[in-house]
Amino acid sequence: MGKVNYKNQYALLVYLVLRDHSDAGHLIEQPEILAHLSTDYGVETQRRSISRALDVLEALDFDLIRNRKGVALGGRVFDEGQLEYVLDAVYSSPSISPADADKIFSRLTKTLSVEERKRLAGIEKEEERGKLASPHIFYEIGTIAGAIERNSLIEFTYNAYDEKGKLSPLEGNPRRVLPLKSFFRDGRYCLLAGTL
Repeated sequence: MGKVNYKNQYALLVYLVLRDHSDAGHLIEQPEILAHLSTDYGVETQRRSISRALDVLEALDFDLIRNRKGVALGGRVFDEGQLEYVLDAVYSSPSISPADADKIFSRLTKTLSVEERKRLAGIEKEEERGKLASPHIFYEIGTIAGAIERNSLIEFTYNAYDEKGKLSPLEGNPRRVLPLKSFFRDGRYCLLAGTL
C-alpha cells in the first residue's frame, strides 16, 4: 500500500495493526504500533495519538487487552479451534474445489494475527478434495437461497456421467421446481422442493 495521509483515522489503522500483529499471547507496545503504522501504512504519528486511538477503540466496544506489557486485540470472529474445525470442513468437502477452499482459507485467516496464521499454516489438506466440485457451487447455492427467500421457481437439468466419463444432460425437459429448503448432509448439498 502506498503512503496515505490519515489524520483522524488513527483508530482504524491502530485496529488493523492490532488485528495483524497482536493476540492474547502476543501483546505489543506503543513503539511497535508506531513502527507498524510507519512501515505498513506510511503514517508517522506520536504516542499520544496511539493512546487516543486505543481509547476510541475501547469506547466502540472493541475487545482490547491492555496492561503494562502492551496491548492486543482480544476478541476474534473465531478462536483458533473453531477456525481449524471450519477449515477442516472446507478442505474435506467434496463440494468445494481446491481453488475455492484456498480462497476461503485466505479470507478466514485474515481475521487472525500473523502469529496465529503461522500456527494454522500447517493445516492438513485433503488430497482428494474437490473431485465432485462444481466450479459454480457458491453461485448455485446463492441462487437457490435467493429463490427460496423470494418464493420463486428455479429450473435445472439433471446430469449424469456416461461410459466415457463425460458429464451429459439426461433426457427430458429441464425441471422446474419451487425450492423450499437447502441443506448439507453426508457431504452433499440437498434441495427440498415442490414440483409443478
